[in-house]
Parts: sequence; C-alpha cells; structure tokens
Amino acid sequence: MKNKLVADFLSGKLEVTGSEELVKFIYEDFKSQLGKSNTTVKNVAEFQPKVDGLPPKPTPKSVKSPRKKGKASIEVDTSLDLAKLPSYFAEFDVKKDAERALIFAVFLQDELSLNPFTASALYSCFFALQGKLKLPNVESLLANDKARTKFFERQGDGQINITTVGRNHFNLKISEPKVT
Repeated sequence: MKNKLVADFLSGKLEVTGSEELVKFIYEDFKSQLGKSNTTVKNVAEFQPKVDGLPPKPTPKSVKSPRKKGKASIEVDTSLDLAKLPSYFAEFDVKKDAERALIFAVFLQDELSLNPFTASALYSCFFALQGKLKLPNVESLLANDKARTKFFERQGDGQINITTVGRNHFNLKISEPKVT
C-alpha cells in the first residue's frame, strides 16, 4: 500500500510517496532537520518498497565521466626564447583567447621559426604573459577552435599549424594598427 505525505512548513516543502514506514521515517527526519542546514536523509533505499519481489532500485548517484588516459599534460616549454613576446603582443588589441592564441601562433612561426608548433609552446606564450592575461585551458581552446574559428589544424603527432583561415584572420583583422 502506498502512502503519500505533502507538507509545507513554510516553504520547507516535503512530498513523499511510498510505504508507511518510509513516509513516517522521512517525516520524522524532516521535522528533526528543520532549522538545520546541509543535512540529508541517509539509508532511504532500505525503506523503499519491493516491487514484484525485486529489490529496490539503488538511489542515483552522480556519475563522473571517465578521464581520458594517455594524453600528455601541457607544460611550460622552458627552451623557448620568449623575451620578445611582450613587445610583440603589445602591438595588438584583442579580447578573445582564440585571437590571442593566433597571435602567439604567428609569433612562434614567424619569430621563432617553429612550424609546426606544439600545444605546450602555445601555453608557454600565455604563461609568459600571465601577469597581463589569465591562463586558459589550451586543450579546450584548441578543441573549441575546430568547431568555431578554425584557426588551427592539428596533426596526428600533436603538432599544430595555422590554417589559411587563421592566417587570413590575422592578416586582415588582427594585424591592423592598434587604435590609441
């Protein structure tokens, strides 16, 4: 037999449907917990009624997505000479991380002759200017780029190139003189 309890207690709202034992247990616990914060009812599953002789369904728990294994983490590449980067970057007025990444990519290719470059090299540029910029998640920036701006092209070995779309965006929109 299913019982139902609906209580409000001034917006504390409680609505329970189930066996008599479950409803009484929840109601008593609800009354005792009013006024307390951050508390939850434990072991509710043992009071859930059995359906057709089957054991009660387990209560849902948050499911974490499995981590992808085998990917190398992005670290700062200390072998790069990024001394000219602050003055090079100061020539441009951009607000988006994708455009900043494009400026850094052009710097890596044109100034440091890194063609193709790695995600670590790109991250190192953001890291070198961390006092002026926040450090983005370069992996997600590159993953989002594939669907949005299409400035970069990843090769199978982890190397990255600037696409024609990226070069055109840099040459026609970003490299215009900074307005002061």
